[in-house]
Amino acid sequence: MLIVLTLTMMLWFTGYVYFIHKRYGKLTSISASTYKLAEEKDNYKWLFWIWLVGLGAMNLAQGMDVWGFWTSVGLMFTGITVDHDGNFPTENILHTVSAFSAIILGAAGMFFLHGMLFPFVVIGICAIALIGNRTYIWDMEVIALFTILFSYLLR
Repeated sequence: MLIVLTLTMMLWFTGYVYFIHKRYGKLTSISASTYKLAEEKDNYKWLFWIWLVGLGAMNLAQGMDVWGFWTSVGLMFTGITVDHDGNFPTENILHTVSAFSAIILGAAGMFFLHGMLFPFVVIGICAIALIGNRTYIWDMEVIALFTILFSYLLR
């Protein structure tokens, strides 16, 4: 059952990233897509929120104990801390911390629960290799989240 859940999460993740990439190209970050979606005639900014809350909810069912819970909280909080009006002065800090926390806690959970260093190694190597890349944050978000999801299949 966890394999089906993980494959569903990978499809959910890849589907959104593919949709955004085809529509707008590579943005500065995946989160930047919410601002692009808000510019649409029908204002689809809610898609980003639905995508992350859905990913976080599915992650809760992964059986990753407290690590999975806090990873899910980080994903969901990332989705809700986007301030389209610019009225919340610490939005960028909260948004960045929650996104970073989701990634780190997901990788840490794989290490502490399953002895897997794979996510940290891949994310670390890519973080160094991609320094200076114009789309560094986008690339690292995609690599990190997909690496964690892939590691779910390896446990």
